Amino acid sequence: MTFKLEWIIVVDLLILATFVINIFRGYRQGFLISLVNVIRFVLALVVASFLSGPVAKAFPLINLNAGGLDLAITQALGIKGSESIWFLIIFLSVYIISLLIIPVIRLLDIFPIISSLNKALGLVFGVVLGWLKVLIIFFIFTLPLFNNGGIILQESRLRHFESSFGFIQMFSETMEDNLIFQKLVLDKPLDDQEEAEVQAWLESMNMDEDSIVNFLERFK
Repeated sequence: MTFKLEWIIVVDLLILATFVINIFRGYRQGFLISLVNVIRFVLALVVASFLSGPVAKAFPLINLNAGGLDLAITQALGIKGSESIWFLIIFLSVYIISLLIIPVIRLLDIFPIISSLNKALGLVFGVVLGWLKVLIIFFIFTLPLFNNGGIILQESRLRHFESSFGFIQMFSETMEDNLIFQKLVLDKPLDDQEEAEVQAWLESMNMDEDSIVNFLERFK
């Protein structure tokens, strides 16, 4: 799928709307619920990080049809590419299901010691949640579903958030892997670091050295 470059303004507006809506909701909901929403997000992130790999191996969602390539290589890369899609599916599932805890938190919020907490703290956590949701927008454009996601990330306002992804290392590594996978799908050259990363993927899946070398020659 190719994302039209003229739609980049939509991405920029989505980023702005994400922050504005979450800041407003954080202020309105107050500290406790805003904090719980951030915890829900992080919990969903952690669960997706642990489960996406095993689920992708059991239920790969991508079948590469690359002529001339070893079948074992294409299957291994299909599993690798499926991990990020399963990551998003599992993340969204856990995040949505965890909404069930919000009514319980609202009951706790009736106690004066909790309900009197400053709404400004809710606003702060609203900013944090907005930032975390922008991570998801960034992540979506790295998925193998898009063949020009890297261009969108550089041309839109998302580029200003790239340096902050190191704070969530497991998330950041997944996104870097996705961008490499986009290059593989498009037959674009890989730099030395990217080649080493792809080699590590295939070695971890017990691919033989000759097959790996022949495969990487295609991306010189």
